[in-house]
Amino acid sequence: MIWGITGYPCAGKGEVSNILKERGFTTLALSDLLRERLKILGVEITRQNLIDIANFMRERMDNNILMKIALQKIGANNVIIEGIRHPEEVKELKKYEGKLIFIQAAQEVRFARMIARNREKDPSTWNDFLKEEGQQEGTGKGSGLRIKDCEEMADIVIENNGTFEELRERVEKILLAEAGKHPEQTKLPEMYNRE
Repeated sequence: MIWGITGYPCAGKGEVSNILKERGFTTLALSDLLRERLKILGVEITRQNLIDIANFMRERMDNNILMKIALQKIGANNVIIEGIRHPEEVKELKKYEGKLIFIQAAQEVRFARMIARNREKDPSTWNDFLKEEGQQEGTGKGSGLRIKDCEEMADIVIENNGTFEELRERVEKILLAEAGKHPEQTKLPEMYNRE
């Protein structure tokens, strides 16, 4: 089973990945691939620099390049790829029977989580948060972030405005439902297998 996870910042993508990791899934965040590249280039790791290098890679190579790299890197069953932000990444995921999970949380909830986590590069005002939200949303064409388009392509939507325990319960229900539908393991095509 291959699942992609998308959603806006502080919606709970990492929490869902951690829950699935506890259940034996291999996880990879696309932003980790971008962080690796920024380190190699000696560029400071900020949200804007992550966005810029992702857009650069999509423009110069292909809009699904990050997904292709991720699939080559992990090459396993029961995989979670976190941080999908472009429809072409979703299409690449679905070529291999992957499913997209959209984590949904209200803006006010996500802003409160952002303030609570207190990362140095996060927006600290509501207006800055909304400005960044607009950059992340993106719709239409192009190589930029297009989370709204990804949301429309989601196979599963998980609402995450409550507690961690409520989120865990929702994820566990989805796992059980999906395991019942697909008892066999989805295999990656040969080109993505590391073995």
